[in-house]
Amino acid sequence: MNREFAETAYTAALATYDQALAEARRKSRYLAAYIKPTLAEAAEYPQREILLAVTAFFLLVGWAIAALVFYSLRDRR
Repeated sequence: MNREFAETAYTAALATYDQALAEARRKSRYLAAYIKPTLAEAAEYPQREILLAVTAFFLLVGWAIAALVFYSLRDRR
């Protein structure tokens, strides 16, 4: 009796496994590349020239403000 029950349970489990495997295969999707990847012609980031120009501009503005504050305080004395 135990053997028949085990065989029935095994058959049911095997059927469930096959059904789950078929369902997984049906739901899986594969991504195929249709354009070959190419190397970049030029770096897009970081934009070193723009970064350098912005940094230089803010340093110049900071220096100008500091110089104006310095001369303003010096003239008060």
